[in-house]
Amino acid sequence: MYKNYTKKIGMAEPLYRKIMLIMRLTTVILIASLLQVSATGFAQKISLRQNDVTLESVLKEIRKQSGYDYYYGNKVISKTQKVTVTLANASVDEALERILSGLPLTYEIEGKMILIKRKEESFFDRIISKFQAVDVKGKVVDSLGNGLAGANVALKGAKGSATNTDNNGDFLLKNVAPDATLVVSYLGYVTKEVKAKDEFNYIQLQQSTSKLDEIQIQAYGKTSKRLSVGTSTTVKSDDIERQLINNPILALRAKVPNLVITQANGLPGSEITMQLRGQNSMGAWSARSEPLIVLDGVPFENTMSTKDGNYGAVGDRMSALSLIDPNTIEQIDVLADADATAIYGSRGGNGVVMITTKKGKAGPAQVSVNLASGYSQVPGKSKLKLMNTQQYLELRNEALANDGLTPQIADPDGDGYAPDLLLWDQNRYTDWQKELIGGNPRWQQASLSVTGGTNLMRYLISGNYKSDGVPYPSSFQGAKASENKLASGHINLSGNSADGKFTAGVDLTYSYNDRSGTQTDLTKPAMLLPPNAPSIYSENGELNWEPNLQANRATWRNPYSAMLNITDAAANTIIANVNTGYRITPELQIKISSAFTTMVQNQFAATPLAGLDPFSNKDDYYGKSQRINNTNNSFTLDPNITYQKQLAGGELNAIAGITYQGQTSKSETLQAGGYTDDALLKDLTKASAPFGGSPYSAYNRTSEYKYLRVFSRLNYVLADKYIANFSFSRDGSSRFGPKNKYGNYWSTGLGWIYSNEAIVKEKLPFLSYGKVRMSYGTTGQDGIGNYQYLEQYSSSPQNTYDGTFVLDGQGVINPYFKWENVKKLDIGFDFGFFSDAIVASATYWRTRTSDQLIPITTASTTGAGQYYLNLDGGTQNYGWEFSVNSENINNKTFRWSSSANLGLQNDKLLKLSPYTVLNYLYSSYYIHKGIDPIGKTYTKLIGVPAYIGIDPETGLFQFLNAEGQPGNSQEMDAYGAPVKINPLTLGLTNTFSVGNFTLITDLQFKKQRGRGYIVDFFPPGRLDMPAAYGNMPEIFTDRWRKPGDDAKFQKVSTNIYDVTDGWNGFELSDANYVDASYIRLSNAVFSYSLPKKLIDKLKVRSASINITGQNLFTITPYKFGDPETLNYYALPMLRSFTAGFNLNF
Repeated sequence: MYKNYTKKIGMAEPLYRKIMLIMRLTTVILIASLLQVSATGFAQKISLRQNDVTLESVLKEIRKQSGYDYYYGNKVISKTQKVTVTLANASVDEALERILSGLPLTYEIEGKMILIKRKEESFFDRIISKFQAVDVKGKVVDSLGNGLAGANVALKGAKGSATNTDNNGDFLLKNVAPDATLVVSYLGYVTKEVKAKDEFNYIQLQQSTSKLDEIQIQAYGKTSKRLSVGTSTTVKSDDIERQLINNPILALRAKVPNLVITQANGLPGSEITMQLRGQNSMGAWSARSEPLIVLDGVPFENTMSTKDGNYGAVGDRMSALSLIDPNTIEQIDVLADADATAIYGSRGGNGVVMITTKKGKAGPAQVSVNLASGYSQVPGKSKLKLMNTQQYLELRNEALANDGLTPQIADPDGDGYAPDLLLWDQNRYTDWQKELIGGNPRWQQASLSVTGGTNLMRYLISGNYKSDGVPYPSSFQGAKASENKLASGHINLSGNSADGKFTAGVDLTYSYNDRSGTQTDLTKPAMLLPPNAPSIYSENGELNWEPNLQANRATWRNPYSAMLNITDAAANTIIANVNTGYRITPELQIKISSAFTTMVQNQFAATPLAGLDPFSNKDDYYGKSQRINNTNNSFTLDPNITYQKQLAGGELNAIAGITYQGQTSKSETLQAGGYTDDALLKDLTKASAPFGGSPYSAYNRTSEYKYLRVFSRLNYVLADKYIANFSFSRDGSSRFGPKNKYGNYWSTGLGWIYSNEAIVKEKLPFLSYGKVRMSYGTTGQDGIGNYQYLEQYSSSPQNTYDGTFVLDGQGVINPYFKWENVKKLDIGFDFGFFSDAIVASATYWRTRTSDQLIPITTASTTGAGQYYLNLDGGTQNYGWEFSVNSENINNKTFRWSSSANLGLQNDKLLKLSPYTVLNYLYSSYYIHKGIDPIGKTYTKLIGVPAYIGIDPETGLFQFLNAEGQPGNSQEMDAYGAPVKINPLTLGLTNTFSVGNFTLITDLQFKKQRGRGYIVDFFPPGRLDMPAAYGNMPEIFTDRWRKPGDDAKFQKVSTNIYDVTDGWNGFELSDANYVDASYIRLSNAVFSYSLPKKLIDKLKVRSASINITGQNLFTITPYKFGDPETLNYYALPMLRSFTAGFNLNF
């Protein structure tokens, strides 16, 4: 019809022109449209081949090839969604259909924008899915097939649809859609997504290698750096075991920012003190500011008395942790802020060090054997450059001449007594450092452990033997070489019922420590004996006393005599821990743990006749003995209840409980004398009283401490982004009077993992992790010793009146003092870059202390001694902490990783009480100078005399007097100059691996000032009798000798008051506070792992050999011995070398 109409003759011309116009326009439009379609189709052709990659990376590739951008809402696309696709010249539509097939996603194209969105179910789909829903059950296990209790199993994108695995790792989720995705997560493991099905055999999780996912132990639970809002540092067993240490605390050196660890000397088991984030209190007792130590959940005392029951004397203390084998430890966690420590209440005021021992693991029996042997020595850098014989004799003659004295030997108690100049060989030279502390004691260690079990019962049994010594001379004339031996065993048993509801575990540790040989530090005579001192042995092979026959007296104290003193000390330690638990519901569990710790130390010490000076002791030439028994017992009971629930799109964890602790310390000492035969020293019946009275004296002391606490903690993590913590505790202590026994403490912590926000993922793809955190809370402190609120009395056998024992008052009753109050604030930032290849953190911290417990000394006429009160004053410690862990290089042939930490610490006085005694505060400098001390440092600025040089005419030291003018030591201003000490700690660990070879190095740096010239025993130029100490460092050759001399040190003297007092002033002055900073290579381990072919031949799981060095070298401007001990009269830290091997079957 259309055809006929158009061909009809006589059609109207206007109509014809219209039709032709329309046809031309249509043709133009069609051609343009075809050209556009052709161009667009060419630009949208997609070709790619991707295998098991993230959906997000595939969409990015489409954007590159097509020019189309894309948008998706929050939580629409997950980084864990993986796809596999192959496309060749496909259109955008075809590509998107292929990529999104099988995923609950759809798309729309609007212009040049692709909108990705969730696929909406139809009404019928929802009905069908209800009938198709399944109950999903399964078991979450680790790489060895062991069930993971408490793992989180959640439905992806479904709020509130989640559960936790039971103690066997089993879980059940009901009414799950068949196409749903399960998200399975567990602390320390990589999160995994799996498609839902009605029954899983196993869902296996792989342990995470990221530092953010390392397990961190906290009070009554675990967390990770990723989810923690507190400030803590973790040191793992690998870092502990590779170090040549006899105390696990030493493994923390240079690993924890702002943790200062000080070892009294290099003797095995010597006292170790810790201070975390500075000194919080000004009190004499609490000045130690030591963190609480918790061993497997049980508070553990760091130090214990070694003799006489004198608990306060540093020289009589040892580190109780040296009785714990470091090889039994799984990890050590140091908790610093309020969020981490407040649940410990008053005991956590100075921080908490949590030590966790190794536990049994399910699986076939695994046997591990470690053997190592080597030696130790005093590092050359720690030895002093002392005067030789010529320099020493010149010093002595010059001192006598300055005093106008003539050397004499007739009167040992008179001026000018000089056996070193008149009787001793003037050409003799002995290097006493080499003779007395130049030995190479052996270092040996052997350990064996067996672990294994099933999902119902697991076990670990280990044993260890270790021996090390001191660099003193070897055995002679029956004397024992000093040696420290430790044998220990550790057993862990844990199990659960078949349904996983009931759990139980036992930890048992036993150690036996034997310390034999001399316990006298020979470092002091090594530094001070004159180089021309007599030989050790006389011509007949006995100890040489080099007698002065004119006075019938020995001219020196033979240093080997101390080695003849008998010392047999043994310590037995038992730590037993039992814990049980029952899961009432999947969310609710009750737990009870109890622990008993006992440390018993028995010591026998004797001074035999063989070690006595037969000339000077002729009137009291009798042997003596001493028996000391110290016992420390502790019992802890800890019931608690925990609740874990998936709630409102997040996870809630709650705990509440009670802690009771009782401690008892006992010390007994029995002394006997009058022995005439060394062979009878251990027989009490052979003691005698040659001067009348009793041959025996006895002392004893008993102390008790009780502690009770109620606590609770709430933790909530929402959407893996928002974290909130709250804890509360109420503490009771027997160290306070009835009205102030209890204190309340709390903390709160908040965190935001902003890297999980969609916009951060899009804009900052290099930032794999980012978190900001804050914590604030209160803790307390009761570290003042027992019974201080009561009036105390003491007695001794020597304290009698008319034949009757009397009691001495030891203090003033004060039942009103109360807990110290500590407030802590932390603000931190944690980062992970490039898939956590670099993990870093920065923390600002602040600690404020008020109501400080201060001992006030009363007038001697009162006979009361001292008493405690709460200081109406306040202090503040503050600073920064930084840490970085990085994988610098990681490829098939070479791997290099690093770990570093930096600590900066400062303090200031916030408030000053009128009761403050100036000696408690270094800020007394400000008060003396009329400067307001508020806002100034109270520990790092010391007011001391200001040294200005030597008077060239008199040769005496000069100091500024109160008027700012030069004066001598009697006129000096005691607070003439400030000395600033700004400590800084830095630790750096590097691990290098090439093939089967690995090298690990630990560097530590500490910025500090310390006293250099220790002359308080006697001034240079004097011979100190009867020990005959007199030698000095060679630096004292730069001294004043005649008027006009420009020298570093004043003139020397044997005993002139002006000179000796000048030396005392110099020692106190700012000139004696020198730079004692140091960089130390504290540890290096070079190991080789045997190749697989050889391992298979040996039929072992793994094997390695290693060479280890400890304290290898030190760079320091300090010229007075070991910068760590800052005391050249104490044995420095030893350098050790060992070679060993490790076998695992």
